[in-house]
Amino acid sequence: MRTFLMKQINGSFAPACEVSEKLAKKVAPGELIEVDWASRKTRSVKWHRRYWGLLSIIQANSERFRSADDVHMWLKMQTGLYDAVIELSDGNKAYMVRSVAFDVMTADEWTAWWPKAIDVVSREILPGIPLPSVEQEIERAAGLAA
Repeated sequence: MRTFLMKQINGSFAPACEVSEKLAKKVAPGELIEVDWASRKTRSVKWHRRYWGLLSIIQANSERFRSADDVHMWLKMQTGLYDAVIELSDGNKAYMVRSVAFDVMTADEWTAWWPKAIDVVSREILPGIPLPSVEQEIERAAGLAA
């Protein structure tokens, strides 16, 4: 299973998210674990949680989507986050969507993509709702609200 750690000021590492905390609690003091190192300094766990919070809000308030994963795929297609569109023999289209995974999308790519995603959501899913209200609800849903 994957876990995310954040380097602390004192040089130690601490779990960077709730899932990582749960995994860390399963490790006994003194127990050795093996880690495949991949720096994620280019992406923020907070932004990852905000994004999935947004998807959860959309899914919970829409009959259009069965899951947050459905919203995730739809949003990537609507924002043009795909490499190719294949026309199938039955007339349908298959999209070769790109990934927003930490190890694939850089912080700069995320920064460019996020406004497109929010724009699509505000135009097509939540028309008429002010963006600050949407942002507050995302914070709440992601468990980041103060």
